[in-house]
Amino acid sequence: MVSRATFFTAVIILNLTVFILSTKFIISGTLKCNKTGFPGAKVSVCDGKNEKKPTITATSGSDGSFTLKADLSNPDSVYRVSIYYNCSLNNNKQSNEGVYTRERNYYSLVGQNGNTQTQSNTEYRSPIDNIPDLINATSNSGYKQCDKN
Repeated sequence: MVSRATFFTAVIILNLTVFILSTKFIISGTLKCNKTGFPGAKVSVCDGKNEKKPTITATSGSDGSFTLKADLSNPDSVYRVSIYYNCSLNNNKQSNEGVYTRERNYYSLVGQNGNTQTQSNTEYRSPIDNIPDLINATSNSGYKQCDKN
């Protein structure tokens, strides 16, 4: 027969393992400035509602697209994407850096039982759709932005 101490130790270890495991996401999107692809924007992903330090960063490609692979494990099941950009009207090269931030709940992407149609083996695809043209982009004021680096 298993002793109570052994049983409780096993339960604690199992619970810690569940909290430590991370979920892999492929986060992608396309940025536009004045209706054309916007290269060179810095994209940062933070794990959690209050984390400022990015889990991963990337720079948008020549067509404005970005793709990041991130291991996320925050207990509040939220990640944020902050986009640092310098998009000016008619690309007049003015230095006016802006930041656009989106917040996503990844619990809803994974589902209660870990089942989702967006799953690809052990990675979940999480496209950031409907990013506005950066010339008009405004973030929800309740979202905290990730640091740039």
